[in-house]
Amino acid sequence: TSNHAVYPYYMDDVEGDRPMSSIDLVVTFRDDSMRKMTLVDYLSIPPPRTLQLQAVKTLLAEQYGLDPDDIKGIDFYNGLFQRFQ
Repeated sequence: TSNHAVYPYYMDDVEGDRPMSSIDLVVTFRDDSMRKMTLVDYLSIPPPRTLQLQAVKTLLAEQYGLDPDDIKGIDFYNGLFQRFQ
């Protein structure tokens, strides 16, 4: 069996009723510097979002004027698990 739900509405990007979202990230650059950054429109990245590194790098680059090749790593948990390393 499959669960195909039918909804009486849809999200229209043109009308502007698409939900917006943001996420706080810790970004590591090639020079090993780290910076906390907020990625806007996080839901526009297809799931599973934590595995879409190139899409996240591209979106960060667009929002902050960065070169995506300068981004070495992305911590999607905003440093939450650093204390366990």
